[in-house]
Amino acid sequence: MVASPAVSLSPAECPVCFVPSTRFWGKRTSLPMYECAVCGVIFFDRRTIQGSNYGHYYDYTTDWDAERVSWELKIRTAKFRRQLKRLGGYAKGRALLDIGAGPGYYCRVARDEGWDASAVEISPSAAAIGEKYLAVRYVRLEDVPAGSLNVITCHHVVEHIDWPLSFLGVLRQKLAPGGVIAAHVPHRECLSFWIRNKLGLSAHGSDKLCTLYAPEHLTGFTRESLAALFRRAGFAPLLLRTASMWSSYYDPFFFKNYTRRGDYIGIVKHALRCTADNFGILFGRGEWVIGHFRKLEDPVSITK
Repeated sequence: MVASPAVSLSPAECPVCFVPSTRFWGKRTSLPMYECAVCGVIFFDRRTIQGSNYGHYYDYTTDWDAERVSWELKIRTAKFRRQLKRLGGYAKGRALLDIGAGPGYYCRVARDEGWDASAVEISPSAAAIGEKYLAVRYVRLEDVPAGSLNVITCHHVVEHIDWPLSFLGVLRQKLAPGGVIAAHVPHRECLSFWIRNKLGLSAHGSDKLCTLYAPEHLTGFTRESLAALFRRAGFAPLLLRTASMWSSYYDPFFFKNYTRRGDYIGIVKHALRCTADNFGILFGRGEWVIGHFRKLEDPVSITK
């Protein structure tokens, strides 16, 4: 929740480095965003904002039936298979945990591809869908034995976490030696946003277009700042790139649902923005940052 609407430009503690930062990066809905001079993440001041509990996520699925869930799974399967094939090249085993799994599409595809896959999800609605229609196995993160996993996937999760370094510390403990984390996060300012910011075309006046919004997206990343977070948590990069629509890392949900609704104007607008962000990959400004990281065995001290 947003604890206070007041705007303060006093030093704010970086949620990754825990050092005070006064480098003002811009405002979003009248709330200041800061950029850490050490690791490069941008963030809202955690003194004034705390993350959502996300229990309401997927409430819109309450009337879904087996046909709708099957359709949702089908449009994602090919992409997920390609992602899993790459992860399989890194992994020494097939024990996989998907965090923020939603209805469990990724876990279902992973299981069909021969992985021992389980899911973590805090939305009761999403978990109910996955259990009923996809036979997904949901677990609590705290119940996962230390050193029992070969791969952890957390797609569009890290940007939501109040203190991402401590979160990664917990995940590191769950991984076996040489285990891998695959993290997908929104790029803090993809090319289409960067252009509109430079031209002063924000739809909200003085707001800076970016992928932060309170209380959901609390931290923003580039390739470099995501790598800095994972290095600090005790991981080495295996893959680090940006990606956009039509790559192996996008969720076909967006276009497929425009088509399903017959919203062809929406398709055109979305396609134009996505075309710009695909071009942005050349400059490290695609729509998402994709990172695959291997656990290092050197001890790491994490204080938050």
